[in-house]
Amino acid sequence: MLLTGIVFVCFPILFGTGIWICINRTSSDEKMHLWEAYLYGFTGSIGIFEIGHLAGIFTKCTLTDSGRIITWVIVGASICSVAVLFRKIRTVVNLRKDPCKLCIPCMLFFLLMAVQIYCICSVPVIQTDGDITLETVNSFLVTDMIYEVSPLTGKVFGGAPLRYEILCLPTIYTLLCKWSGLEPAFIVGTVIPSAVVCLAYMAYYLLGRTLFGKENGSKEKSWWFMVIVSAVFFLCEQSVYMDGYGILHAGHLGTTIRNGVLSPLVLYAVLEKKWILACFCILAEACIVWTFWGVGMSVVVLAGGVLAGALLQSQKICRMFPDLTDEEGNLG
Repeated sequence: MLLTGIVFVCFPILFGTGIWICINRTSSDEKMHLWEAYLYGFTGSIGIFEIGHLAGIFTKCTLTDSGRIITWVIVGASICSVAVLFRKIRTVVNLRKDPCKLCIPCMLFFLLMAVQIYCICSVPVIQTDGDITLETVNSFLVTDMIYEVSPLTGKVFGGAPLRYEILCLPTIYTLLCKWSGLEPAFIVGTVIPSAVVCLAYMAYYLLGRTLFGKENGSKEKSWWFMVIVSAVFFLCEQSVYMDGYGILHAGHLGTTIRNGVLSPLVLYAVLEKKWILACFCILAEACIVWTFWGVGMSVVVLAGGVLAGALLQSQKICRMFPDLTDEEGNLG
C-alpha cells in the first residue's frame, strides 16, 4: 500500500516534468512550477489508464490484464521521462517551487484545506442520486472484468452506450483497490476526494499566480485568492448543484474533477497560452465525463478564453492604428 501511494505521488511529477520539457524544449528561459508539473502528469496519467481501460473494453481481457498493460505503460513512461531529464538536467536544476512563507493568508488557507480534508475523512459518504460508482467498482472487483455485468442487478449487460463504456474512472478506482489492498468504500469515499481537493487547489493556485502576477510582491495576493476559493467551497456546499458540494461530498465523480480541477486548469492554460495543456484537459474530460463526443466544459472554457483574447487583441489594434477605425471605434 505504501509503495502504491509513493508511485502515485511521484509518478505524476516525473511524468509531468518529462512532458513539460518536451513541450518547452526550445525555450531556455521559461521555468516550471512544481504544481504545474504535477497537473501535466495528472492529465497525462488519465490517458494512460484510458489505454488499459479501452484494452479491456475492446479485447474483453480481464481487469488484471488491463492492470498489467497500464503498469507496463507507466514503467515505459517513467523510463522515457528519466531519459528526458538526464538529457536536459539544467531544467531540473531550475525546477521552481514557490517558497511557502508563513504569512497570514498562507496559514489561513492551509488551515481551511486541512479542515476540509478532515471533514472528507470523518463525514460519511453522501451518495447523490444516480451515483453508482461504488457499486460499479465492486462489480469490477468481483468479476475481474470491465462493464460485463450490471452493477445494480448482477446480470450480464445487454449492452451500454460506447460513450458510457469508455469512461475510465471506475477502472482507475478498481485498480487502486487491487494494488493497494484498501476497501472500495475507503478509496472512493476518502482517498480520491482528498486527492481531488489537493488537485483543485493546485489548479487554482496556478490560476491565481497568473491573475495576480508571479513576482514576490504578488504572492500574498495569490494566497488571499486561495483563501477566498477555499471559503467559497465551504459556503457553496448547500446544494448538490454547486462546486463546493462536489468538492467536499462527491470528489470521486467525474463532474467534480471537471469543475474543480480541469476547468480552472484550462483557464490557466488559455491565459498562459499553453495550448497543449488545454488539449490534455479536453482529452482528460472526455475520458472521465459523459460529454457530447468530447465537446465538454473544457472546450467551452477554451473557446470562451480564445474569443475573449481575440476581442482584447482587436481593441489593442484599434488603439494602435486609429486610422483603421470609424468614429465608433469599429474596424472599417
